[in-house]
Amino acid sequence: LLAIADLSRMWVTLNVPAEDQARIALNQRVTFRPDGADFAVTGQLSWIATAIDEKTRTLQVRAVLDNAEGALRAGAF
Repeated sequence: LLAIADLSRMWVTLNVPAEDQARIALNQRVTFRPDGADFAVTGQLSWIATAIDEKTRTLQVRAVLDNAEGALRAGAF
């Protein structure tokens, strides 16, 4: 089996507390710094969930990040 992926752009999924939902908007700039990393990457919010999670009371959002240099790894926190 073979998997081919273009990792030049990656997604990060964020859980925003319900009380902060008014502070986010599509295309908003996002800066992500993986745990233990000495670098950060920037991107934009591309998706906002339509419902708040009942258990966590958070709103899921997704940002698309530029990873042209390949610094990000899947599964990073």
